[in-house]
Amino acid sequence: MSDPEDLRTIVNQLFVDSGEKEKLLQWLEKRLAETEWNEQLSAYCREMVRTKHMENATFEQIYEEVEDYANCMYNKNIQAIALLNVS
Repeated sequence: MSDPEDLRTIVNQLFVDSGEKEKLLQWLEKRLAETEWNEQLSAYCREMVRTKHMENATFEQIYEEVEDYANCMYNKNIQAIALLNVS
């Protein structure tokens, strides 16, 4: 029996090779654009940088500050449909 990480690598490669990963990414981009997720996240980042005086922060520092917020703010329906498409 193969190690779970090996199996994950194989399944991921098949997902990429079949073109399904690209289709899913395009679908996800479209749905996030429809809900204005990018715009909302950008506004949140700008406000967070201003209020926390992070003008000289690195990308990694800003990412750490907004990661949880970004994950929580996208529509749960989009997440559920994306997971169904993967399985």
